[in-house]
Amino acid sequence: NGDGSDPNTANNSATDTDTVIPALPALTILDNFNRANANTLNNGTNWSQVVVPLLGASIRVNTNQAFAALAGAAYWNSPAGGFGAKQGAAFTFASAPTGLLVPNTLILKAGGGTATAPANYISIGYVTLAGQVVVATTVGGTTTLRGSFSATFASGDTLSAVADATGTVYVYKTSGAVTTLVGMVTIPGAGFWTGTGRIGLQLPTNARVDNFSGGTLP
Repeated sequence: NGDGSDPNTANNSATDTDTVIPALPALTILDNFNRANANTLNNGTNWSQVVVPLLGASIRVNTNQAFAALAGAAYWNSPAGGFGAKQGAAFTFASAPTGLLVPNTLILKAGGGTATAPANYISIGYVTLAGQVVVATTVGGTTTLRGSFSATFASGDTLSAVADATGTVYVYKTSGAVTTLVGMVTIPGAGFWTGTGRIGLQLPTNARVDNFSGGTLP
């Protein structure tokens, strides 16, 4: 058609692809640490952590918070087999994040190895000096970076992470009443990250966190 008009508008089409940002699902508080000071986290048998006789564990209960006297880790044991293929975890910074280059870390889908040293897990760690959240997988002692996102966390902010059955990890920041998606990454291929496992935390020396939360998500 010489005038440039479309003689058949019935066959016109357009495609618009939008990424849907999922809202952070509600996570149940598993431990608020509101109990007497102790040199471990244990309230019953819910936590697995390395405990040195007479000295205690690196992460312990202090003034109703989890306090890292030394850098270390602790893993939640209930249920013993871990949470489902879509799971989440969170903690709230009870003081200004410490560690500089040692991340304040959530653990998802931990398994293998031992109760206090799982061989395989997803780590979601906030690196204070870099102003980044780093997502990585560890398989039998080998750690692989999967993604990093710029973010700044302060005392009172909550770091949350969700990993689903496709291996996609979502990272959130809650500050006051506002929750934002910090970033998301899909881990390629099949692996433990598409399955189930325990959750936990790894903290640098002098870190303080509160309200450890998590569970299986719909």
